[in-house]
Order: sequence, then C-alpha cells, then structure tokens
Amino acid sequence: MSRWFNQQFTKGVGIKSKSHVFHSFRHTMVTRLAQAGVAEPVHLSLVGHERQGVTQQVYLREGFTLRQLKDAIDRFDWAAGA
Repeated sequence: MSRWFNQQFTKGVGIKSKSHVFHSFRHTMVTRLAQAGVAEPVHLSLVGHERQGVTQQVYLREGFTLRQLKDAIDRFDWAAGA
C-alpha cells in the first residue's frame, strides 16, 4: 500500500515529494489529535498502534466505542498547520 501511495497516488494528486509519504498521514493525525487534547490511548487506537500497558492491553479488552473514536476524530483540526 505504501509503495502505491508514494509512487502513484501522490504523483496523481500533485503532491509528490520526499516529505509526503504514506506515514505522513499517521504523523499528522497523531500530532493533531494530541494537540486537540485527545487521550493517547484513543489516538493510538485510531492510527492502528497497539495500546500500551497492562491497563490498556488487559483490562480494556473491548477497546473504545465507536462514539468515543468519532468524538476524537471530530476534535481533529484539519486546518492546523496550514
């Protein structure tokens, strides 16, 4: 997926550069969610990282609800850094 993104997609939408790579989306998402005050375990879940620590991995088995994840995404500031 990342090869296609880096070689085809970015070129097709006119943003081809060494700084626009597949993981740029993840970096931006984590940064903007942290800036919006979203708790780290929530943004870890949103970007596909493993939750850390016994409490998150063992006791929070069900993870976060869709409502919690949507609320976090709604806090994402799309215009930040523009």
